[in-house]
Amino acid sequence: MRIEKITLLIVLFVLSFSLFGSEPVVSIGVVMEPLTLDPALAMDNASLEAVHNLFDTLTVYNPATSRVEPSLAVSWRHSTDGKEWVLQLRKGVFFQDGTPFNSDAVVFSFQRHLDPRFPFGRVTNALFQEIFPSLREVKKLSEERVLFLFQEPFAPFLSALSFDGAAIVSPTAVKKYREKFGLNPVGTGPYRLKEWKKGMGVSLEAYGRYWRGKSPVGELKTVLEPRYGKMERLFREGALDMISSYSLSRLAALKGISWVRFADYPLFSVNFIAMNMEKAPLNKKGVRLALWHLWNPKTLTYTYQDTVLPITSMIPVGMEGHDSGLKGYSYSEKEAVKYLKREGYTKGITLKMILYQDDDLILQTCTLYGKGLKKAGITLKVQRLSIDDYTQALMKGDYDLTVSGWVSDYPDPDSIFTPLLSREIFQANAFANLSAVPMRAKLWERLQSARKEMDTVKRIKIYHDLAVIFQSEALAIPLFQDKAIWLYNRRVLFEERPPLGKLNYSSLRRQ
Repeated sequence: MRIEKITLLIVLFVLSFSLFGSEPVVSIGVVMEPLTLDPALAMDNASLEAVHNLFDTLTVYNPATSRVEPSLAVSWRHSTDGKEWVLQLRKGVFFQDGTPFNSDAVVFSFQRHLDPRFPFGRVTNALFQEIFPSLREVKKLSEERVLFLFQEPFAPFLSALSFDGAAIVSPTAVKKYREKFGLNPVGTGPYRLKEWKKGMGVSLEAYGRYWRGKSPVGELKTVLEPRYGKMERLFREGALDMISSYSLSRLAALKGISWVRFADYPLFSVNFIAMNMEKAPLNKKGVRLALWHLWNPKTLTYTYQDTVLPITSMIPVGMEGHDSGLKGYSYSEKEAVKYLKREGYTKGITLKMILYQDDDLILQTCTLYGKGLKKAGITLKVQRLSIDDYTQALMKGDYDLTVSGWVSDYPDPDSIFTPLLSREIFQANAFANLSAVPMRAKLWERLQSARKEMDTVKRIKIYHDLAVIFQSEALAIPLFQDKAIWLYNRRVLFEERPPLGKLNYSSLRRQ
């Protein structure tokens, strides 16, 4: 009898520990898994979100203050001409492999991008090259100070340092794993990799020596489930705590569940209709203006409902340089026909629009847009293509219209206009931008002048003026900003609203 009581007490103790002593776990449903966990190579959203939690950058964007703030760098100063920046680094920080963070790690991390002879994990990232085009060298001044040398001033430098591709990696780990570092990431971030089961998901565990303090959620699991129906079922059954992918037709029903909480907020993103202006008829400004006058933002209500934010400017709402007074062109068949006649198009036009084959909401939106175009004598022929065929058509210029867009990589209008006008990014990533626009050289020149302008007020005005030019010349038709939409169990406390789209797992709490 005594043995049975002791056994019972042990069982109760173990049970109570499992219920009350274990660290909280949060599971998130995802439809895509990372391609790599190496920040220098990460380009897709799934990879970048994981990287965001595994690594730290030298600066960080704070959504609460809308400011870039210290992270691994605690202070900085720049030369009068803006070509030299000295950063003071944070003391007492350790990588997840136990090695210390210092100036050598910063130099090493940037050498991977800058030095073609670098023997440890040399990487080529078109986005990094466009963000830091004039960065010449990074030098160690002391254990806790580094010098960034530029060929010309780069005013958005502090914002750009928050770009996850510029995260600081463990030199020891890169030297050990080399090309397999993307499977064995080591940073200074709030989480470290616990397990990555390809085709199933990634598990991250809270890093106990994190310099900001250990994250309150002990383990974060992403569960890969590309089928929306099954993901919803797992969420309803409690197997998932959070989801951001869902069937739009089921959204209202999910929001109506008593224990479900809902968060939505606009991202620093832009989605737009891109036009091939290298050939007729879109090389005519009047035709482009007609197309804009035939776009009705109310279309988004029918297709996306309230899951996107309609926009009229190429600079997103909430970002510096956005002008709420830049209203775009109102829907008007009469104005559209007037512009078409002015350009000599009185007998109708046929335009070819190419889209990804798996984007149903964009297809529905463009189909409705096509009905409006028809009223002005414009026939829209939509082709849904595979990724490979789409890329090939894009590179050959075998299209008139398409839809493009992205979320900013750092909180600055430079992160909108650089990808928008960069030839290198277009060639490396094959997404539609305006790198072939006939007036691209003048726009690029203005963009470079903004990047060199160290007076913030003057610099932001240049970006604003670029947005005005895009509207006056009808170089693209802004459609909407993406919204981050999360459905989550009420036992999860979710307060942060990151406009760059990457959720900071250490901001989560579990009740």
